[in-house]
Amino acid sequence: MLNLLAINGSPRGRESNTERLLQPFLAGALEAGATTETIYVPDLRINDCRGCFSCWTTTPGRCVFHDDMPAVLTKIKAADILVLGTPLYHYGMTARLKRLLERTLPLADPHIIKSGDHYTHLGRDGNFGAGMVLIANCGFPDRMHFSALEEHLRQLTKDRPESLLASILCAGGEILRHGGPAFDWYYAALHRAGKEIVEQGHLSPETAATLARELVPQEMYLQIANAYWDSQIKGESPLESAVKKPAEKNNPAGSSPTDPPAGGGAEDPTAATGKNVITKNTRAMPATNATQPGGRLAVGVGPRTCREAVLGMPAAFNPAAAGNLKAILQINLHGAGGGDCHLIIANGRCTAVEGRSTEATTTIDAPADVWLRIARGELDGAAALMQGLYRVTGDFSLMMRLNELFSGPATGATAPAPARPAGPLPIPGMAWLSVAFLPWTLNWLGTGLHLNPFSSWVAPAVLALAIWFYRRLYNRTTWMDNATAIYFLVTGLLALAGQTLPVATADFSGNLFLGATWLATLATEEPLTAAYSRWNYPAGLGSNPLFLRTNAIITAVWGEAFLFMALMALGITLIPTQKSLGIVLRYLPMVLAGIFTAWFPNWYPAHVAASGRKVA
Repeated sequence: MLNLLAINGSPRGRESNTERLLQPFLAGALEAGATTETIYVPDLRINDCRGCFSCWTTTPGRCVFHDDMPAVLTKIKAADILVLGTPLYHYGMTARLKRLLERTLPLADPHIIKSGDHYTHLGRDGNFGAGMVLIANCGFPDRMHFSALEEHLRQLTKDRPESLLASILCAGGEILRHGGPAFDWYYAALHRAGKEIVEQGHLSPETAATLARELVPQEMYLQIANAYWDSQIKGESPLESAVKKPAEKNNPAGSSPTDPPAGGGAEDPTAATGKNVITKNTRAMPATNATQPGGRLAVGVGPRTCREAVLGMPAAFNPAAAGNLKAILQINLHGAGGGDCHLIIANGRCTAVEGRSTEATTTIDAPADVWLRIARGELDGAAALMQGLYRVTGDFSLMMRLNELFSGPATGATAPAPARPAGPLPIPGMAWLSVAFLPWTLNWLGTGLHLNPFSSWVAPAVLALAIWFYRRLYNRTTWMDNATAIYFLVTGLLALAGQTLPVATADFSGNLFLGATWLATLATEEPLTAAYSRWNYPAGLGSNPLFLRTNAIITAVWGEAFLFMALMALGITLIPTQKSLGIVLRYLPMVLAGIFTAWFPNWYPAHVAASGRKVA
């Protein structure tokens, strides 16, 4: 069994982006059968190597310092694979990780030998046999900035070049803190990488290519990065000054106009500067359902502040899902840590701007603490809306599309909710409800026109069974499919046996059966109409509490309408002198229910969102 030792050299430790990269990798290694352990350098008390060489002379193999390093050396010697995790600081590893590596000197024998074309030291107990994996991230959007760090690792492994098993270099890594599900593809690749290192000792070309992909387009990353610093710098930012007065730029010695002062894109939201791109504040934020602005990250914690949650949405914006959409989403957060911001969506781009817009299409008003909990995945956004914890006014349809609009640019064109269920018949989702009524329509026509039993009962039974088998084969059957098939299978068999139901009895029993079926679904997790209407909305909305509540009310209205029709059918039989009035009253509920269904799904969600009142 292989033993993997990971060393997290980030000053942020367990809250770092380095940790976000390490843990999926280690999870994959663990799944492949290895044992794993992570050392967090900030937790250790490690002194600087002072170059006294006592570990080579006076106390061979032992340092003069009595700190935490001896225990680390024991773990290193026992490791089969050593995984070094670090953000890029000044184009190299962090000083903390470098200090730890410098203190591994006791593992080396002092005698200098020539190995090939270079000189080196052998290991004190023989050559160090562990393989090495480098996992690093930086604030720059380009992988070329890791070149010095990569060369450092090549020097460390030059005695055994094959021992450098992989270099996983994540440019723009800070964006992972705020991208949530938009970067699930990257975390999955890290997981595969951990498995592959254990199972085959190297990365597959496919996994390596995936890990080399940009997390977001570089231009977008630069906008997010530079806008973040604009939001943090009081007064005019140096970048703005550089754009206004390029001739007066005074760069630090040894740096270029595209370098941050520290020279190397530290693990920070935006150590990236590059092209002179100036926008207002933006940072990445996912949306996990139609009324939830953020989600739990695959590893680590979510956004630290509301600013991070809200101003980062453009980094998770999916232009393919937006199409030609033009909208302005205003987000007003109240209380500590709050503020106002609006997102401008137009021409396949999303830009975040601080302040309020006078042309907002949709406005969200929420307490800052509530919004941050939603963004972190600690609170379901739809449930919070139903509880009256925040309000939405204006065009509510934009809220219904948040999940697809902010599904992440790196995933390409997000697959929208299918326009129709699977299968060869090109029938849209809601149209299947009309199809489900076809057996009933045949029955109503047959019994109303006093046609033969085959037309009135057997043909509807055959059609109901055909619909049931088709739905079972290509999708899943609904309560309507199941109830219709059962009802007409029984009545069809009775008709074949010569026991045809009288017209009045059929009218009463059919509507009673329909009403009971529709109302019975209110006790399930999916009201009957939701099984059909979910195809009209983005994928994932089927579990949205507001969507389910809306459909539950519509289902209840139709169930009650069918029961009322059953009562009218019974009334016509009992009071034949009032047949004309009974017929009018019999069909009136269907007309009213149809009008209600056309109006209610648009009005109710917007009403709930705008009222700010808890929905029981």
